[in-house]
Amino acid sequence: MKRFYPHIYFWLTALFVIIISEISFLNISDNIVINNKDTYYVISRREVGIVFSGLYVLIGCIYWIFQRIDLKLNTYSTAIHTIVSSSTVVVYFVFLIYYSYFKVESLFDPSNETYINLILIFTTILIQVHFIYNCIHSIIKYKTQN
Repeated sequence: MKRFYPHIYFWLTALFVIIISEISFLNISDNIVINNKDTYYVISRREVGIVFSGLYVLIGCIYWIFQRIDLKLNTYSTAIHTIVSSSTVVVYFVFLIYYSYFKVESLFDPSNETYINLILIFTTILIQVHFIYNCIHSIIKYKTQN
């Protein structure tokens, strides 16, 4: 049976995010604008890419450390975390590229873009909480067995 290496998936996803966020020939709006009542939050897409790639490198390093010290994480939780985390980033950039090239105005108006961003960010945060729970649960289980 082949062994599952989630750290490789996270490192490849981080590389994908850096490459896509640094490509300048894409005709993509450079900023993410979030409107909260009378306050506008403007975030550069490049900075979001750098933060997400750093986060994914860190998570990959945590998985790698767990593998090196031979501390077993829950296989199903690890698979769910890896699939959801990697797919949210890919879905985000696919939506971004698709809607910027095809100029779909009815679906990609500013309010829908905000909703898509918030849903993907919320999903990413929730799955990272799941990852933290998986790590803590595995450490406690390892300590009680020894």
